[in-house]
Amino acid sequence: MGENNQIKVIRAIVEIMMYAALMSVIIIGAISYITQKNDGYRYIENKWVDSQGNHNDLRSFHERDGESVYTTLDSVGENQILIYSARNVYTDIYVDDKLVSEDDREQLKIFGSSPGTRWRMITLAPSDKPVTLQIKAYNCFSNSAGYINKCYVGEMSAVYTKILSSNLLIFMLGFIWVILGLVCIAVYIIFHKTFGLKKDFLYLSVGTLFCAVWCSSETNFWQFFAGYSELVHLVSYLALFIIPIPFALLLCYRLQGKWKIASYCYAILVELTAAVAFILNITGILEYHYTASTERIMFVIVFPFSMKLIQGYSIKKKAKKFAKYLILGFILLVAFITVGIIYYILGEYLIYTSFIRWALFFLLFILFGYQFTGMSEVFVKGLEAEFHKEMAQLDHLTKFYNRAGFAEHRNNYDNPKSPIGVVQFDVNNLKSVNDNQGHEKGDELICLASSGIYQSFSSSGNCYRMGGDEFLVVLTGEDPEGDYYQGIKMLEEYCNYANSVEDRTFDVKIAHGFTMKKDDESFNVTMDRADSLMYENKNMMKANKK
Repeated sequence: MGENNQIKVIRAIVEIMMYAALMSVIIIGAISYITQKNDGYRYIENKWVDSQGNHNDLRSFHERDGESVYTTLDSVGENQILIYSARNVYTDIYVDDKLVSEDDREQLKIFGSSPGTRWRMITLAPSDKPVTLQIKAYNCFSNSAGYINKCYVGEMSAVYTKILSSNLLIFMLGFIWVILGLVCIAVYIIFHKTFGLKKDFLYLSVGTLFCAVWCSSETNFWQFFAGYSELVHLVSYLALFIIPIPFALLLCYRLQGKWKIASYCYAILVELTAAVAFILNITGILEYHYTASTERIMFVIVFPFSMKLIQGYSIKKKAKKFAKYLILGFILLVAFITVGIIYYILGEYLIYTSFIRWALFFLLFILFGYQFTGMSEVFVKGLEAEFHKEMAQLDHLTKFYNRAGFAEHRNNYDNPKSPIGVVQFDVNNLKSVNDNQGHEKGDELICLASSGIYQSFSSSGNCYRMGGDEFLVVLTGEDPEGDYYQGIKMLEEYCNYANSVEDRTFDVKIAHGFTMKKDDESFNVTMDRADSLMYENKNMMKANKK
């Protein structure tokens, strides 16, 4: 009862993340082990030729009217499938010159002309003779090439296991990254007032979330198991356009002087870019693919701002030890984004996404590194302050709230949002036990009485020790009157059991009075009515004893 609720929340978050990470490692390890034992598939990505017989690695399809690639299998066993992923191309599949599967080209205008990364699979008929496979690919864009990768032939279970194992690690890291972003946002919302968290922590958390969404959508895992490749493709573009916005707001919040003015200009620019790109896409005038290059420009423009931001962080006393890592992270950030953009221009989209993913990781490492060097100390001090505050509101003997705790909660009882009930308790014969058996026995009586009250009422309200032998319970459940009758029955059973213990030199007897708060009365009046009823019960218990 005395444990700080915020500590409970943090502990629960940490435990969930630890268990999630542990389960991820176990699952990934198990699948990797199974995959190593499985040889029921053939990797055929490097076995294709074009119509002239030249080797084709499936990485570059330019023609919108279609380009064909061919490969020949010596034979096809039972339960064999052909599976591959195709990005920014529609593909049709032929077996021995016969069309067996045609890609669906119909989709809403908002998704653009490309389905993104779409997985294709067909079942192959068993054959002892050579079988010729043909893929005809229709490029979706006029300014960049499409590609095919992860091309396998084999038993369905073996191929699925292979693709799952090769994608799961990156996907799980992206998924954990998403959870981290959500947790950080939740931490800011819940604790920013308590621990004085600055807005840059919020901006970083939002940026982390959208970076994670983009990276996760680029792993092709969602498309493989959930389908809807065009929707994932759209989400990827939306995340990419949103990513610069929280970082621009961070710059506006942190930088000063001329840099602050420039930051506002940059923030307006990235927001306008995102808004214009969105409008052009939904109207069908120009889809995201053709405006995405502006986002690469936004990433390049942010370099000098980022350097200025890192310089500002590095001169802070709490970040002195972290300064060299900040600078190293910035150098890696610039290098990876530069290389990534070069690969994008060359049409190497697989390599491009890997470099940009690492660049975003280094950016977040730089900024969060600074945040946590200072925030951890503030966070711990804040937790300690909250814990000590709550401990000051607890009675040291019973661990019930004391009068200070009651005063903290009092406003909620004067203006309740739902009906509340009040139970006043008084422990009989405490003075007699103290005088005749000593205060040690008196404390034992108080502890027994409070334990019975807590077990009977804590689940439906708050428990307070208002004086030496006086206790108060405020019932805040949906049915306070029902909770009272159920609690009193439990308390009577508890007292009967406590009094049946051999060698106990006193009886546990607790007088009580219950009433419901009326809408037109103050809480003091309600307490007085319950107190009067409690004394009536106390007098009745004394009379019955005689």
